[in-house]
Amino acid sequence: MPRRSVDEITQMNAWSQVALADPAKPIILPEFFESQNLSDIDFIKIDIDGPDFEALKTLSEALTERSVLGLGLEVNWIGSDNETDHTFHNTDRFMREAGFGLFNVTVRRYSAAALPGRYQLRIPAETVTGRPLQGDALYLRDICAPESAEFADRLSASKILKAAALMSIGNLPDHAAEILIKFSATLQKYCNLEPLLDTLVEQVCPGRKMRYYDYIAAFERNDPIFYPK
Repeated sequence: MPRRSVDEITQMNAWSQVALADPAKPIILPEFFESQNLSDIDFIKIDIDGPDFEALKTLSEALTERSVLGLGLEVNWIGSDNETDHTFHNTDRFMREAGFGLFNVTVRRYSAAALPGRYQLRIPAETVTGRPLQGDALYLRDICAPESAEFADRLSASKILKAAALMSIGNLPDHAAEILIKFSATLQKYCNLEPLLDTLVEQVCPGRKMRYYDYIAAFERNDPIFYPK
């Protein structure tokens, strides 16, 4: 039988058959940051199909030292109560202690072998039925929250705008607008905020061309646009 290529193996969701990084070598992300001279980092994505939580824990100090604004993490909805397991509850506790909040999460279900469910995709992977097994969690710094005031005070205008952009990318235009308004005194020295706020309105209401302040006025008068048709 001919050997399958890496692409073929990946398409079959048999990634465990692909040679990955050396499992015996610990993943210490701050060492990588130092080697690449990365002193300021906006966003970190961790999805290594293995010791994700171990890698995350190496960032305990780096998240603040390098002014990290957000992380995208694969989480497991199953697992024991062991505080070192790569489970959502351990990940969430670590992230909250580090000053981040959960802003979005997905759920992927996998059925048991006793009664396999239909696949969600055109590859043998997650299924329509089954218990929640894995998902992706978006953690961001809520720089408008009182507990983040000390962190926010040392951010440049560029970094504040990036924080707003991450909120918008994460489909959180309300929080993006909150950032633009709260830090308007700093930001308006460098850019016109009204077009940015107008763009966020369109993200909330696709296809509706409406100025931000007109939108807020419509909300305050309990306009029908805020209710189902």
